[in-house]
Amino acid sequence: MNNEMLVKIIVSEDISSQQNGPNISNIIINPVLTLRAPFVPTALSLAVTVLTSGITPNETHKMEINITNANGDADEPAIYSTGENDFAIPGASDNFNFNLDLKNIPFMDEGKYKVNFIFDGKIFSDIFSVVASQKLSK
Repeated sequence: MNNEMLVKIIVSEDISSQQNGPNISNIIINPVLTLRAPFVPTALSLAVTVLTSGITPNETHKMEINITNANGDADEPAIYSTGENDFAIPGASDNFNFNLDLKNIPFMDEGKYKVNFIFDGKIFSDIFSVVASQKLSK
């Protein structure tokens, strides 16, 4: 198996699971690059899907998924984090998906946000934007 790991990160409005015989399929609902809110600060619900290929099976790995403000200070805490988790994939798998269904995540400002997938210390990232129809005073 090739040790090169490939990663795609998809932000969407929601995710749903559907039973297809013995398998479960994940359905990504309305993938987006920009989430629109009626106002900011706000709380938004969204889903994050991380598609991976090339994870070595039957070994313990460490992973974390977090969302940070891409416009802010690098030391600013994540607005969401799974925390670091140990996991192993039993048996060979060409593809493995990590899915998060997030509800009421606080977004204090309009702008760019970064989804970080940290796998065994290597960081894979993608950007999405939050825009508002109205900005409220803080």
